[in-house]
Amino acid sequence: MRLRTVYLDADTPSAVESVINRQSTLLNEEAERAARKILEQVRFLGESALLDYTRKFDAPDIQSIKVTEQELSGAQPTVAEEIRLAIARVRRFHEEQMRVVLEGWGSERAWAFEDAHGNRSGQRAVPIRRVGVYVPGGKADYPSSVVMNCVPALVAGVEQVVVCCPPNRDGCLPPSVLFACAELGIREVYKLGGAQAIAAMAFGIGMERVDKIVGPGNAYVNAAKRMVWGLVGLDCYAGPSEACIVADDGANPEWVAADLLTQLEHSEDCAGFVIALSEDILERVKAEVLEQAESAPRPDAIVAALRDHSAFFLAPDREEACALANRIAPEHLTLMVRVPEEWLPHIRCAGCVYLGDQTPQSVGDYLLGPSHTLPTARAARFASPLSVLEFLKVMSVSRMSEAGLHALGPSTIALAESEGFPAHAEGVKKRLAKEE
Repeated sequence: MRLRTVYLDADTPSAVESVINRQSTLLNEEAERAARKILEQVRFLGESALLDYTRKFDAPDIQSIKVTEQELSGAQPTVAEEIRLAIARVRRFHEEQMRVVLEGWGSERAWAFEDAHGNRSGQRAVPIRRVGVYVPGGKADYPSSVVMNCVPALVAGVEQVVVCCPPNRDGCLPPSVLFACAELGIREVYKLGGAQAIAAMAFGIGMERVDKIVGPGNAYVNAAKRMVWGLVGLDCYAGPSEACIVADDGANPEWVAADLLTQLEHSEDCAGFVIALSEDILERVKAEVLEQAESAPRPDAIVAALRDHSAFFLAPDREEACALANRIAPEHLTLMVRVPEEWLPHIRCAGCVYLGDQTPQSVGDYLLGPSHTLPTARAARFASPLSVLEFLKVMSVSRMSEAGLHALGPSTIALAESEGFPAHAEGVKKRLAKEE
């Protein structure tokens, strides 16, 4: 297999852009058509459509989409202790994040100030009441997705968390997924995947409608999520995984290759990028990638991702390397360089950044603490990882004094009338007239 190589000091900007463009993962016409049809069918046919689609795509003989209490309490996966460890570490991180984010807000999660006229204004942080979490399935079991999406919601104070996950062919959810839900106290779990799960949560079919949907998914899930935006809130675009690794001469090629393949083994449409600072390290990394890909347990996904969606770049210096990393705006970025802390101020666009050669991306996926639900398809240019902030709404709260009304009323009337809104002006005039 030939690995795509780009030389930044020789190739044109348009050539580089064609290599890093991830638009195809966003604009999938086939997925859009299929998701739209499923949404329409579920909306008009209700629970029968949910059952029909689940039988068609996942479990032919399934009789009910609701997970029973017996299923939840009886789940005993082989990684039970590891799931408990992940929950504890992810909770610790997000509790600390909550403390920092709301520092100065007070015990009521509120702040306010008073102006010279006695008008008091501030804000209150209020958790979303009901959230739906989509947990992928099919090719693998993802208890980590339960942990990484549900724990921040619970720490933020969300009252009701609902989980939807596609069942296995036997009509059951993976024991590890059930165990993670049970450990977190989540009792409302559904055997639903794909666009039909998004439809159920957004329209309230077979369950109470949620206020927001979060969680990663394939092209069909993400197409459905975009179509229900506005009806419910959404998190960032979390699609096929991406890895970008910046490596200088001190990097270990074996570790660079291993981190790259960590993300590519998910599926064929994942993307991997290596930005090397010398031709020597570039060639050594490429050789190691080919060797590891050949012996990988899931070679089909890795080979397709390397062939169709990945590239290896030679950058002349740190400035060019960081500029390219920011253009790629990857989901995962590793700075496998000497003194990575000196590089970090130059990075603006990445879902998460791992510093140094002792920080494997896989540990970040499971146990470091920050959520692994991250913006993909270059959405890190404007989006952030899932966090407690995803589950908090901020409401502005104001109260005017009589003196404040007299001080600001005339200017309010003038502005309202200048914009052609006399009723706005009257709301102030009537109060001022009554007080006269």
